[in-house]
Amino acid sequence: MLKFFFLCTFMLFASSIVRAKTNGQLADSLLEANVTIQNELAKAKSIIEQSNLTMKILDQRLLQASDTINNQSTIVSSFEIIYSILTIVFTIIGLLTPLVTYFFGIKPSRDQIKQLEANFDNKLAEYLQFSRISRIDNALKNLEGGNIQEKQNAITFLSLTQHEGFSDMQLLNFSKQSIVKILTKFKRSRLLIDYH
Repeated sequence: MLKFFFLCTFMLFASSIVRAKTNGQLADSLLEANVTIQNELAKAKSIIEQSNLTMKILDQRLLQASDTINNQSTIVSSFEIIYSILTIVFTIIGLLTPLVTYFFGIKPSRDQIKQLEANFDNKLAEYLQFSRISRIDNALKNLEGGNIQEKQNAITFLSLTQHEGFSDMQLLNFSKQSIVKILTKFKRSRLLIDYH
């Protein structure tokens, strides 16, 4: 840029010399060219100073931009690290959750269901046996000392459940009179025949 400026100044100087026709005009032309050159040199110095000032400002802005880019890069790197750690943690949780659910939820439930299935028939039979015994005991109590309706209900119940049999304790618990009442109402069973 500076070379172009000097080339333009030299062309102005040369053109002013060619225009001069006399010696007097030549001196005036030289003075005029010298003033023009001085003016042009002053303009060139101010342009160079402005250019240097602009370069300094651009260098400062470039440094600020570089610092900003470095800071942003550091922040992005820290977010990358945090994201990686969170991804690893969530992956571990995602892999362990089904295993924990299986070992602490599903497997114990299956074991309990197997136990229930194995013991269900026995428990049900025990409950039905206990229920039948308690109903028979209640019917025998009603035979011994209840009102007529309760005695009739007890005799009917005992006649319906006769085929299931009675326990030895039940036979011994009620009196001879109750046995006679049952014998008159029941079909003759082998156990009762043996009793008489």
